[in-house]
Amino acid sequence: MKGSLKKKIQSHLRMLQKEPARVKKYFNHPSIKYAVQNAYIDA
Repeated sequence: MKGSLKKKIQSHLRMLQKEPARVKKYFNHPSIKYAVQNAYIDA
């Protein structure tokens, strides 16, 4: 079980490495934008 989960996670992360535009979209999600903006304000 652990081995297959690790392989799935590694596979997904490799896919994300090849698709930077997809990662960039995560930061455009409203709740993420809010968190990122507030992280800089609170720091």
